[in-house]
Amino acid sequence: MRNGRRVARTALITTAAAVAAAVLVPTAAQAGTNATIATVWDRYCNNGIAVEAWFFHYGDQFKVSDACADGHSAQLQVDVEPMAGPNGYDWTYTESGGWGAEHEFQRDYPEGLKISIRACTSEGSRAIACGTWLNGTT
Repeated sequence: MRNGRRVARTALITTAAAVAAAVLVPTAAQAGTNATIATVWDRYCNNGIAVEAWFFHYGDQFKVSDACADGHSAQLQVDVEPMAGPNGYDWTYTESGGWGAEHEFQRDYPEGLKISIRACTSEGSRAIACGTWLNGTT
């Protein structure tokens, strides 16, 4: 009887350890990093911030927001690995709805890619001033 309890206890401990390992070990989908918050400054804006941009690794979500009533559009520039270089990027989104306008959207990238974003003010599709690049991973 005593050996039966020992076998049952060992099986229970082994099962519990396997379940804990499966739950606690991060998967590739959980391993990404966010790039928050990319900004571009404008001294004429109320709080100094003209544009804000974010990348959230969970779901490959992007967001850009026009934070200033300065007459310029808000632009998000995105560079995805392999990187295009310091002055290049893969794609851009321009939010031209005016102060307070923001846009959220999703892209689908393979896990583990480096993503760089930066916020810019723009006139039409032409960037006027940009903040620094921030990095994240999918």
